Amino acid sequence: MGKQALQASISELRRAAADLPDPEMQLRGRLHRIADELDSAMADEPMENDVQASVRELVTDLDVQHPGLTRLLDQILLTLSNLDI
Repeated sequence: MGKQALQASISELRRAAADLPDPEMQLRGRLHRIADELDSAMADEPMENDVQASVRELVTDLDVQHPGLTRLLDQILLTLSNLDI
């Protein structure tokens, strides 16, 4: 999985965030922040946080409540690792 696939996953993450119901606005914000961090990492911009650590933390928090998002985030983690990001 390369950068093009990662970009597609980031787009899918943004769509999934937008589809969350209003009571989950905080989660929506976290997903958008992660997507922004991933975009920055792909652009080789300096990072304040370790993007993989941020995604792992979110996976841990979402594992039971949002299995679809967890699968998507796991896919993103694998791609980040393969791309050395």
